[in-house]
Amino acid sequence: MLTMTRSSTQKHRLANSRLNRAGMSDRPFLAALVIRRDFPRAADLFASGARLLCLILLALCLTLLAWPGPVRAQRTIDTQIEQVQLIARQDPNAAITRLDELIGADAAVPSPVDQARLLALRAELYRDRGELEQARADAAQARELAMQSGEIDILAESLRVLGTIQAEAGQVSTALEYFHEGWMLVDDQSTSRVKLRLAIALGVGHQMLENHSRAIVYLERALDLARRLHDRAQEATILGNLAIARCQTEGLEASLALHEQALAIFKEIDHPVGIATQLANICDRCAELVRTDRALAACQEAETRLTSLGNVRLLAGVRGVLGTIYQQQGNLDAALGAYLQALELAEGRIPTVERDLLERLAGLHIQRSEPEQALAVYQRYLAVREVLWEERNRQTVEELEVQYELRERERELRLAQAESELQSIRLNQQSRRLIFALLALILLVILFLILLRNNREWARLQTILAERNRELEEAVQTIGQLATRDPLTELCNRRAFINLAGQEMARARRNGHPIGVLMVDIDHFKHLNDEHGHAIGDLVLKEIANVLRTHLREPDIPCRWGGEEFVILLPDTGPEEALKIAERARQAIDQTTIEVDGSSLHVTVTIGVAALEEDLDRAIDAADQAMYAGKAAGRNRVMLERRS
Repeated sequence: MLTMTRSSTQKHRLANSRLNRAGMSDRPFLAALVIRRDFPRAADLFASGARLLCLILLALCLTLLAWPGPVRAQRTIDTQIEQVQLIARQDPNAAITRLDELIGADAAVPSPVDQARLLALRAELYRDRGELEQARADAAQARELAMQSGEIDILAESLRVLGTIQAEAGQVSTALEYFHEGWMLVDDQSTSRVKLRLAIALGVGHQMLENHSRAIVYLERALDLARRLHDRAQEATILGNLAIARCQTEGLEASLALHEQALAIFKEIDHPVGIATQLANICDRCAELVRTDRALAACQEAETRLTSLGNVRLLAGVRGVLGTIYQQQGNLDAALGAYLQALELAEGRIPTVERDLLERLAGLHIQRSEPEQALAVYQRYLAVREVLWEERNRQTVEELEVQYELRERERELRLAQAESELQSIRLNQQSRRLIFALLALILLVILFLILLRNNREWARLQTILAERNRELEEAVQTIGQLATRDPLTELCNRRAFINLAGQEMARARRNGHPIGVLMVDIDHFKHLNDEHGHAIGDLVLKEIANVLRTHLREPDIPCRWGGEEFVILLPDTGPEEALKIAERARQAIDQTTIEVDGSSLHVTVTIGVAALEEDLDRAIDAADQAMYAGKAAGRNRVMLERRS
């Protein structure tokens, strides 16, 4: 063993000797050189080692920089989204092409969250091009990905985009459901861009339902958020929407001034889509103010910009306004061409714009003495109007607001009950602690007195809590009753009417009795609102509701159906008796005068009469058609449905 160790040692020394001769030394050899005072060679070896160490460190740094970590990937996708947004301002079609590349099967999207962001952005671009089905599919997929990832902001944004697509399709009540759902997700955030966009969406949704006061509340909240976030583009967008809402409350001049202010900001930040949008709005306002030269200039510039941007919705609207201007000027051929071009863009893609264009085109055909074409266009208009059901949407959104309030009250009640239970638990614990602490310190009599006092306090608290719970339950019941009543006329609303009608239909089937339906519509109500204001219009609605309550029978069920329309269910009533009741109500309203600012206001109604057999919707539609026939025959009359 000693021989083997010695041999190994000799071999090691021989290897070190060879390394020394080759200039490849380790630290013991470098120390030996220093000890032998061979400083030049030691310095050379040290410099070689330092250079090698620097090369290793440089390679390590380059490797770390080249490593595709999550932070760098996130920065990359953020940069790509910003680039797409910049492209969309100039060329939305090119932006969609770029998003197709980023979302495609061969693309490497870092995470489901980023994929959801890209899909939501593409959905908005498809929506602006009028391709609502593709937009809806992208937005729904973005929502699913956001729900899987649990990202609140992305989920709220996808809900907002889904809502805007539903609004474009005319389903405003569904849109507001999406907006409210997203708003509840981010409501606790003091400032965020998602909350800003949702506030704008809620304002525009209420604006589409002509609830301008509520729209202004949301839009002013959004304007404050935009200014706190220093977001000039969104500030200009909100000013444009405020201009549309305030057009109804403050007049056309105030609206035009806000549009001009929004246009100036968009020009300042070089925002092509915003510039085109505000030019389109200015074109519309100037046309309403009969400033033809300014309207034509704004419309033509907006048309040029929107054509290059590919924004179908706004382009159809601008061409519709051009048609109106030509019609006002008496150039009916040019007006017809403009309406047809606009209708070609909107038909089957943007129902709300298509409805308005069909109504204008029908009027143009009448002006051109083309009754057959006017009838055909008006039939198309009625079909689109029936699909949209604007009045149903308006009524539904009011019910949604009431339901939202009801849910809040129920939540407060549950919290109060939970607080009551928690307080009871705390009192029990306190009582136990007192009992166990006093068992060793006080006499039996003192303990008895303390227990008696605690019991009295417990009974008093229980009485107070029971009283508060009773008050909250009564408040919930009151809100439930308000949900079945129209707040203006105090008649039953549509939901309550449908429930009561179902009960009457079941009773009529058992007894074999007939049921009549009346559709009552106030004549020239829009003109009355425009001339006297909405406050007088509300007064007229309440007065007519009072007259109906006075002159109808006790079992009859009047309902405010929506706007200036009322529906009345007449149990145990055949067509002849229904005609008599309708005529009696019409005469009573005709003989009623409403005092307004020292003058008397005379209001008439047209009433359609129909029999309810099996289908409530068919009976209401038949009464509605009879009422429109009465309108066509001169108004202020009662018409019975025509039966084949």
